[in-house]
Amino acid sequence: MTEESCERHASKLQVLETLLANQKFQNKLEEHLQAIRHSKQKNLEIQRRINALCQQDEKILYLPIPEKKQEHHFGPPFFVDKNGSVPPDNEDTIKNLNNPPPFPKSRRWSHAERNTLRTAIRERNMRIIAEKNMAEGCPFDLVTKYKDSIILSESKGLADDLPELAKKYLPNRTPAECFIQWINNDHPLINKESWSQEESKKLQMLVKGRKSVNWQQIALELGNTRNAISCFKEWKRQSIPRRKWTKEEDQKLIRAVSMYGEGNWQQVAHCFDNRTGQQCLHRWTKTLSPIRKTGRWSAKEDELLKQAVLLHGPKNWVKLQQYVPGRTDVQCRERWKNVLDSSIKKDRWLPEEDEKLLQFVNEFGKNQWSRISKELNNGRTDNQCRRRYLQLNKKRPRQRREKTQLLTKSPQPQQPII
Repeated sequence: MTEESCERHASKLQVLETLLANQKFQNKLEEHLQAIRHSKQKNLEIQRRINALCQQDEKILYLPIPEKKQEHHFGPPFFVDKNGSVPPDNEDTIKNLNNPPPFPKSRRWSHAERNTLRTAIRERNMRIIAEKNMAEGCPFDLVTKYKDSIILSESKGLADDLPELAKKYLPNRTPAECFIQWINNDHPLINKESWSQEESKKLQMLVKGRKSVNWQQIALELGNTRNAISCFKEWKRQSIPRRKWTKEEDQKLIRAVSMYGEGNWQQVAHCFDNRTGQQCLHRWTKTLSPIRKTGRWSAKEDELLKQAVLLHGPKNWVKLQQYVPGRTDVQCRERWKNVLDSSIKKDRWLPEEDEKLLQFVNEFGKNQWSRISKELNNGRTDNQCRRRYLQLNKKRPRQRREKTQLLTKSPQPQQPII
């Protein structure tokens, strides 16, 4: 093949490539034109609907709409009009519903880190108190006689000294992390006891009717050394209504746990509108966890639970469940209380026990089985009392039916023959 023929062949290939590229561009332009036509048609339809609304009677169009009472809750939707309507989900919202966006993982404070922070603040406060005593003419070593609660409660100027303390004692933590952990969790004056009903009611009364809530002020008005974040958590726990988990929420929870792990429940809760980290934890551990076991207990599981109770006692069931893989704390407690506990009485019920059981049911009601078990005080569990009561209720109608049948079948007295 000559050089001239080669050039002609190469030019033909270039022409073909150019034609193919041109065809691709034409197809792309056609796609864009179709999209424009579709948008134009949609726009025309919207204009037609707007014109139809404008032509309606003004009295009908502008009737005052009664305001609906807004239910305050924590979480989205954040944009709600006075009728309670929310805007439709856009593309980003739909995408986030199917694939939750990643959130930065927070590192849990270990026991060693908290002790190190406590030691650093204690040494810092002892130095400040000692310098203050010296300035007032008091002995230098007087600070050694103070209680730790008094030494650690000193917080004046702590935020300014934390950068140096964090760099020296906790290089893997920022000063802000140290300050938040100390002020919100580890300060000795923080009240960490369980919330009583009276406290919860008072908290609700303080928050009720306020358009904007200053949680620091709420904590001060509550007057029981609760901090602001503790008050907010308790209010949020009460304000979020209890509702059943849907299948969609279960699927979302499974995806969120696979993304964040089983230790980051606050990040998991961010994927939901109105679910707390505690609710997500309970739903996962009690229902959805793949390692959770249901059904009959094996002899090996019973033996593991017995050994765990022997080591730690029948109290901390969250700790005891770790010795029986796949079983929850509730399952372990029920298995021990109703089956494995040696103090359980498993003999046949005596007539005297039945009489007392019926007497206590009439006195306390049918749903007070735990109290009835305590009143009997004969080794019968609340579950045994409930089952025995149901058995007795089944026997009563049968006995009445049998008695009625005997009366109807009994021979009638013969009339005397005259």
